[in-house]
Amino acid sequence: MDGCKKITTAAQGLLTAILYCCSFYLAWHASFDQMYLPAGLRVAALLFLPRRLLPWMLLADVSSLLILRVPAIKTLGVDPVWAYGSPWVLTALFAAVPLAIRMRLKSHRLETWLVPTLLAAAVWGAACTIAVNIVLAGPASTISGTKFARFAVGDYLGMLMVVLPALLWLRRRQPAPRRLHLHGAAAGLATAVLFSVAALSPLGSAQRVILMALLIAPAIMLTCLHGWRGAAVGVVLANIAIALLLQTSGELGSYDAGGFVAQVLLAVAATGLVVLGSRISLVLAAAKAKAQAERQALNAARASYWLSERSLRERAIGYVDIHVQINKLRREIETYLRSRGHAEAALRMIRTGYIQSQLLDEYIQALYPLEIETHGLFHIYRSVKFANACHSELHVCLRGQPQTLSVGLQLAAYRCTLQAVACLPPSTRHTIKARVGSISSAQGIAVSVFADTAHVPPSGRRELEALAELSSRVRSHGGACRRRHARKISLLLVEPVGSRSSSLFGHDEPEVAARGFL
Repeated sequence: MDGCKKITTAAQGLLTAILYCCSFYLAWHASFDQMYLPAGLRVAALLFLPRRLLPWMLLADVSSLLILRVPAIKTLGVDPVWAYGSPWVLTALFAAVPLAIRMRLKSHRLETWLVPTLLAAAVWGAACTIAVNIVLAGPASTISGTKFARFAVGDYLGMLMVVLPALLWLRRRQPAPRRLHLHGAAAGLATAVLFSVAALSPLGSAQRVILMALLIAPAIMLTCLHGWRGAAVGVVLANIAIALLLQTSGELGSYDAGGFVAQVLLAVAATGLVVLGSRISLVLAAAKAKAQAERQALNAARASYWLSERSLRERAIGYVDIHVQINKLRREIETYLRSRGHAEAALRMIRTGYIQSQLLDEYIQALYPLEIETHGLFHIYRSVKFANACHSELHVCLRGQPQTLSVGLQLAAYRCTLQAVACLPPSTRHTIKARVGSISSAQGIAVSVFADTAHVPPSGRRELEALAELSSRVRSHGGACRRRHARKISLLLVEPVGSRSSSLFGHDEPEVAARGFL
């Protein structure tokens, strides 16, 4: 098994080395003047490749540099020591910084530290290039402060061109912002329009630089909308457009002053955008986590309310069964008394039983309104029992069909209405307005309770606590509660359309409810 594993690892490493060499060669030929794509390929490989493949990648990097520099001995007359020795030294020195950063940072923190990592790698790479050229007698034209700045900026832009798409690919399984593809396409179209204007219009050097700087505008839009992912897409688009606008000569080491100024501006803007995008992404992630935690808390509260309602329903059904048995036993006793000639005692038992039945019905109604399952919420609002529970004379104005709502939402509206009456000032007359409706994929009920009284005492602690509890119950059902003034409370409860068929209660159909307690 170990031998097979070593062979598999060696095969993967050899394949990685071959692909890296081909990619390095293509990136070197595809690099525009003053923009070095192989630096980005090297950093991306050092940061993202599995560690078991890094030795193969380093060997491939040395081989790629040898392939490019050894022929320069005859064509450009460079020193053979530099041509053969610089790839080994340069690869070892350059890899030190990205590997050290990789050991310090975890992969999920890379977005936050991406800009410092790339800046450090670019400056370190330029310094290593100059130092190796000095020590190993490299081309004299590459040893100067101006060349150092050009190397650093070119390497940095090349890193942005490769590392940002690679990071997007690695994070493809994570939840991405909505409409990123649509906004990315729009930004690409805007970049293409600006590129066409800059490429086809006869502009001066200053105007051309300004138009190049405007190419960063789509990247700013994407950054503000989608965080670091938007910055990655926008920066790559702007980088490609500016690279294509550079006046390339096809000669090694050619220099375009105007293009270099635009590249410096792009590097500064890209740095700011990536940093801003990382901060925006952190804020959005924190807000998303907070919203998810709040949503989970509301779901838990709603489930707790539903569980309580199911418990109350079972108790109410038990009382109904007891009530039926008591009535049956009372009728048997009445029949027995009448058969023995005690008609007056039987009549007194009938009156007493009627009073007891009414009291028990009111208690069951207060405990759990069973009729809400068969007749709906509005039937409860119109009932005398509900008015008695509110200790008030009620005037109701009802619109819609509450039977389209789930029993759970109707029960929540029933409980909230009772609690709203308790939160209002004491009154002998209340007005209840309710309306059932649906919008798009949501349905719900809006209820307003008005206390018809002129005396409004100051709110005490109990009223404030009751109002806070009412607001919490309403929010747990995805709604909102508002006290418009001291005598009126409005509330809204919503649920997804079709919740009735998938209710937690399992007794949303009237027949099921009826069989449960008859």
